[in-house]
Amino acid sequence: LLKLTGAFGFQRLSFSPDSAVLACAGPGQTLRLWDVASQREVTRLHGHVEQVTDVAFSPDGILAI
Repeated sequence: LLKLTGAFGFQRLSFSPDSAVLACAGPGQTLRLWDVASQREVTRLHGHVEQVTDVAFSPDGILAI
């Protein structure tokens, strides 16, 4: 069970293939990446033109799309 401080309103969640990173889509035009082990936010990706409503990792875990 993860407790992500400041996390709310996400529309979709996706774990990286190695389960080390959790990507969260939304709310709004933001994608957030969390380190699962530390349960800390790694980065926020801003600037999407439309609302972010889904997220998935590439099979190699390099890209979050």
